[in-house]
Amino acid sequence: MKRFTFLMIFAFGVACAQPQANGENDAGPTEDSGPEVVAQCGDNRVEGDEECDDGNRRNGDGCSARCRTEQGPECGDGVVDPGEECDDGNDSNDDSCTNDCTLASDGNDDMNSATPMENGRSEGVINPAGDVDYYAFEGEEGAWMSISTEANQQDDPSKVDTAITLYDAAGNQVADNDDAVPRRNTDSEILIKLPATGTYYVKVQEFSTWTQQDMADEGSPDYTYELTAFPLNIEAEIVTEDSEATEEGVAVLGTTDTGFGLGMGTFTATDEEDHFEITIPEAEEGGNRNVTFQLMPAGTDGYGSSANTVDMWVMNKADNSIVGRVSAAVGQDGEISPSLAPGDYRLTVAAPESLGDNAFYVFKIFVGSTDNDPELDEAGNNTAAGAQALEFQDNNGRRSAFLMSVLSEGDVDYYSFDLRQGETASFACGSRSSGTGVIDLTVAIEDLDGNEQGSWTELPNEMLYVRDAGVTQPGTYLLRISAGSFDPEVTARNVRCGLHMNP
Repeated sequence: MKRFTFLMIFAFGVACAQPQANGENDAGPTEDSGPEVVAQCGDNRVEGDEECDDGNRRNGDGCSARCRTEQGPECGDGVVDPGEECDDGNDSNDDSCTNDCTLASDGNDDMNSATPMENGRSEGVINPAGDVDYYAFEGEEGAWMSISTEANQQDDPSKVDTAITLYDAAGNQVADNDDAVPRRNTDSEILIKLPATGTYYVKVQEFSTWTQQDMADEGSPDYTYELTAFPLNIEAEIVTEDSEATEEGVAVLGTTDTGFGLGMGTFTATDEEDHFEITIPEAEEGGNRNVTFQLMPAGTDGYGSSANTVDMWVMNKADNSIVGRVSAAVGQDGEISPSLAPGDYRLTVAAPESLGDNAFYVFKIFVGSTDNDPELDEAGNNTAAGAQALEFQDNNGRRSAFLMSVLSEGDVDYYSFDLRQGETASFACGSRSSGTGVIDLTVAIEDLDGNEQGSWTELPNEMLYVRDAGVTQPGTYLLRISAGSFDPEVTARNVRCGLHMNP
């Protein structure tokens, strides 16, 4: 690494008259002598020994503060100049920025240089922005594997939002995943039954790179993560600490309090149904529990299953009513999120019409403590005048509020919110997409005079997501929620929404 030091030279002239030896007849100044000329750097005149003078005394503009010609951008000055990938201002060649101001590779940027996973565990960093990392492990046909990243732990959070992709030895994509638990954390997880024996490759990248949408790539030394790949010891289809198979062939998940359950199974026939039972205990706060049953995606774009479509529904054993039902198509999650009273429930997973050669499924269960307050009272927010005011909390620099509405025949629910100067509103709502019986969920925004600012209707099996609701003027607005019709076989009528005020 080269450094350039510029010398400061002061120029001055001295004019003097030599006296006569006897001190007589002093002739004084000669005819061509004049006043002394002293170079002044910064006066926009090149004088004396100045190499340049641009009228200022600043560095970095081609003429230095000492009026010496600058040599242009310099690797090692700590400034990333045009043509430099980095400039860390040091002489070390062992860090992320080399001595020629190019980014150092972590050495595992493709399959050919993939890092072997020792004991199923590796650590890495997405640096620089747009970096991708590859890892390799050996797997056996039919083995259940959990492949996951951990980055945003509460005790040592990283900035990275990972996405992982699994490839076989020939480089064919087998499975991928962005968020292990959508809308709950940004770590990634693939649960898969390996289709063949051989080498597998895991690509880890930041979400901004994985999505390939119109956004800037992210990455830095702070984008650290831990990758694990290990087999699941599964003798039965269900993976919980408290599970057993009854004589009826029903897997009992046991009593699940606030927490998490995981299940998986393999289909052998197109008319097969697998059944699981779960008990929802009472919450300390009383009331219903917020329970989510998440059917992980079928198809190679998700978790590597060859099953085209998998159906799942939850039944209340007390009255045999269906409280939620959903299908997971190729490359999609299916999610049932009913509000459940304490009691016994049965989860059924049905085989699709097309099994393929690796027809498996995975589901997860999340049991919350209590539901969000659904309404002020049974009919308190059915009019604009009785709108329930939403309570907002800070959510990574933006204000967020969450609600749960229970709609009946002909019911309309109103919620109020304030928009501040410079904010934009976005929201996400789910009903039929979350397995409830609400069809054609419609969400609208009104001002206090009843003027509609926008209206949106949920498509089948797609969460209603509006990135920008279009309201820009600060003030108080109303969120209006209604249903077009209802599925008579599904008793659940709950609608969950998240409303976000983005700065």
